[in-house]
Amino acid sequence: MPNKLLLHDLQGDYSFEVLVALLKHGAMNKQVLYMGIANSTGTLGRRVNDLERMGLVSVDRNNKYNVHNVSLTEKGRKIAEKISEMEDIFKEP
Repeated sequence: MPNKLLLHDLQGDYSFEVLVALLKHGAMNKQVLYMGIANSTGTLGRRVNDLERMGLVSVDRNNKYNVHNVSLTEKGRKIAEKISEMEDIFKEP
C-alpha cells in the first residue's frame, strides 16, 4: 500500500461514520461501535481493518477477554475533525 492516503481511499461503507463516531465518543469497544453504525458486522469489520491499515485507527487486541477497543490515531483524528466540519457546513441553512 502506498504511503500516500487519498480521499478516494476512504470511500466505501462506513469509513466516515467510524471516524466521526470515534471522534465524538472516544475509544470504543468494536462491538459497541458496530452496533451504533451498522447491522452488518462483516462489512464494518473489514472497513475498520482497512482504516487500521491506512493508519487512521488503532485496534487494541491485547486483552484477555478478547474485547477489542478501537481508537483514532493522530492522523485519524485530524481527518475525522475535517469530516465533522464538513458535516456541520452541510447542516447550515
